[in-house]
Amino acid sequence: MTNRLRFENWLLLTSWFGMGTNFQGLGVRLSLLVALSNANSIGAVVVNGKGGYLIPGLIDSHVHLTDCAYLSTLQKYGVTTALDMGTYPYDTMMNCHDHGVTDVRGSGAAGTVNGTRISLIPGFPTVSFILTPDAGKAFVAARRAVDVDHIKLFLDPLGPDDATIEAGCDVEIPQLGFL
Repeated sequence: MTNRLRFENWLLLTSWFGMGTNFQGLGVRLSLLVALSNANSIGAVVVNGKGGYLIPGLIDSHVHLTDCAYLSTLQKYGVTTALDMGTYPYDTMMNCHDHGVTDVRGSGAAGTVNGTRISLIPGFPTVSFILTPDAGKAFVAARRAVDVDHIKLFLDPLGPDDATIEAGCDVEIPQLGFL
């Protein structure tokens, strides 16, 4: 039994090749789509798209994960990766990594200062409040300690300050800023 696939007669939709690029032969190697020649696809199962569209996977770039079952719903709609934007505590989101469906990446608590519009939402975690430059560095260190994929900061005239943003740059973790 083969585990190799060859996709034929599909229009591939990607941001790299443009909308509706026609490929004669695509295969999956190490979870990546690759161009295949007839010679290197011997024994592969052919999936004929009959001129339909092939979408390698969608990314939902802004989810608030409350339940791992949500990942199954995303998968049904072709979402292969989801970026969580602030599930707290972070363990809630991390438990979904082993769910076996849509890949999820997260930030845990998002950083802000007390007094911003977002900080006034009932239940907003107080661990998110960055009151001083040293607190900003501690916030970044705490996010790094739980192995976040990115750091989310709410950008506001009240803060966070440059020291917090620089602390994030120093640890080479992607930062997302929201106004």
